Amino acid sequence: MAKEKNWGSEATEENPVLLTVEEHAKLMKVSGPIFAGVLQKAGWASGKKVTKTEFESAVKAFLGASMGGR
Repeated sequence: MAKEKNWGSEATEENPVLLTVEEHAKLMKVSGPIFAGVLQKAGWASGKKVTKTEFESAVKAFLGASMGGR
């Protein structure tokens, strides 16, 4: 059986766990349209590896942004 990815199991401040943005979206259950908006706003491409904190911040920034990006 494949080992399921886990955010906090091996992460430390000095050695954060980096997952792809797609993996973070799956773990956080982010919908497709929201995910696409997060990537666009953050300037990220598919496959980019980020920390949990970076991804969560990007989602919050996208969801809190006004229409038109201002």
